Amino acid sequence: MYEAKEGTVIRHGNLQYQLAKKIGCEGHFCFYGFVGEDVRDRWQRGPAFFKISPDLSGLGPPTVSFEVEKRFINDICLSGLRVYRPPCLAIPTEIFETTGPRDEKKPWGVRIFHYFPQGAVDDIIARHEKPLDIARAVKIFMDVSQGLAFMHERDCLHRDIKPSNILVDRESGYLADFNIYQGPSVRGLIIRGVSLDDPNYFSGTEDFICPEIIPSHSAIFPRIDMGRFDRRSDIYHLGMSLFIAITDEHPLGVGDDDSFYLQMRKALFQEPRKAAEINPAIPPEADKIIQKALEKDPDKRQQTAEEFRQELNGLLLLLMNKREER
Repeated sequence: MYEAKEGTVIRHGNLQYQLAKKIGCEGHFCFYGFVGEDVRDRWQRGPAFFKISPDLSGLGPPTVSFEVEKRFINDICLSGLRVYRPPCLAIPTEIFETTGPRDEKKPWGVRIFHYFPQGAVDDIIARHEKPLDIARAVKIFMDVSQGLAFMHERDCLHRDIKPSNILVDRESGYLADFNIYQGPSVRGLIIRGVSLDDPNYFSGTEDFICPEIIPSHSAIFPRIDMGRFDRRSDIYHLGMSLFIAITDEHPLGVGDDDSFYLQMRKALFQEPRKAAEINPAIPPEADKIIQKALEKDPDKRQQTAEEFRQELNGLLLLLMNKREER
């Protein structure tokens, strides 16, 4: 983990920013606020913050790549001469390379993000020590589905959707962390000797692995084929994340001590639990949507992120009607 000193000045062109206190850390990165002024992100959604990493060239799979983030912005935000404002995607509003303090020998990769004070879905669960309210979770995941649909329309796959990559601003959800995304600009990109689209290189979170990328079902040591990961694999991750958000448990009962091999076996052969068995307040209509997203066969899942969002919209209307009847 890398930490910059409070008060450090970062220069970008004619601008300079002074780091305030550290907000938090994740992996190789630390997050900082600004000193002196209420810096706003480019979409004017609210206060922004820094995400800083050293050594732009040395960070490669499976850690964050500065080059990958820049290419993601190109795939998502640019189309010809138009610059899009992506819906429900927590992407950097500014991204640049700069020189650290004089005692630093390596350059810094700096991203400026909108600040999400509530944090990610898993942060909210941990802070309140209970799962999300079903209606609130549905609203958040409807937003995330919209962001994912925007990505899929641009031929991009997220490949790592999970509660810690879903940020919340008031009641709105934003899909975040695109460091292992697959899209037009990263095809063939090689970082530290590894091709980001190598089908034999596993990219993602082990306990969220999709069954379709484990083609050797009967092998003692199943191999990985990331080439089988498609849009419906992202939807599998959406369903799994929604299950965790409303139950605070893994649908396949995967534990922290499970080996990667055991996690793959569960992904292939274990049927997901029903959320209502853990949280009786969850209606069967919610379980129906989640169970469909978690089908072993991708052809039996929701086929698009928009289809998933529409089903959640119907569930939300049902929940609202039930509350009005009380």
